[in-house]
Amino acid sequence: MKKRKNTWKIRLVPNRPAKGKSSDCIAEVEVAGRTLRNEDIARAITGKGKAFFPVAEKCFSMRGKNVFP
Repeated sequence: MKKRKNTWKIRLVPNRPAKGKSSDCIAEVEVAGRTLRNEDIARAITGKGKAFFPVAEKCFSMRGKNVFP
């Protein structure tokens, strides 16, 4: 399997608990577009075939646990 390199677009925001420390920041990931959950993807694939929805959702859940341990 080919390794994939992800690039995340972030912005730095001040860390509120560290008031007065201008160098203390938190990185927030900028989300481009709509973020889909496993449930959303399973629903899009199965359409109106509700019988297959639980199977598709379970497959995506298992994929997530293996790809992003």
